[in-house]
Amino acid sequence: MKKILLIASLLFSVNTFANQAVRENAEETNVATDAPSEMEEAIICPITEKRPEFPGGTIALKKYLSENVEYPKKALRKRIQGKVIVKFVIEKNGSISNVSVIKSVHPLLDAEAARVVGKMPNWQPGENGGKVVRSYFTLPVDFRLSK
Repeated sequence: MKKILLIASLLFSVNTFANQAVRENAEETNVATDAPSEMEEAIICPITEKRPEFPGGTIALKKYLSENVEYPKKALRKRIQGKVIVKFVIEKNGSISNVSVIKSVHPLLDAEAARVVGKMPNWQPGENGGKVVRSYFTLPVDFRLSK
């Protein structure tokens, strides 16, 4: 037990010393310690306190999809239908990146869903703690044929 306490105390001391050294070095080089690191800039939040929002909300998103999705002619002829699930990143500036299909229906429908999502206008990005963050968003794109 004494060994565990000694090791924990030693680790705490080393960590405290290292943090103090970093702060002193930052002060000497006139670097702000509050600036986000490259690691923080690369983080993509799966959940945000304030969710990202398509301009105009959910109704506008549905309208955008209905006006911009072009049912592939080959898929129409073959009567292929289903729900493609697309995942993407909403960047801090609201732009869309890293579009990927996470639930495929058919390559023709998958490609069309990814194309339309990739061309969406900038969103209002998500926020955590009052700060704009990069975040994931998952969107179903439904391809349905009338009977």
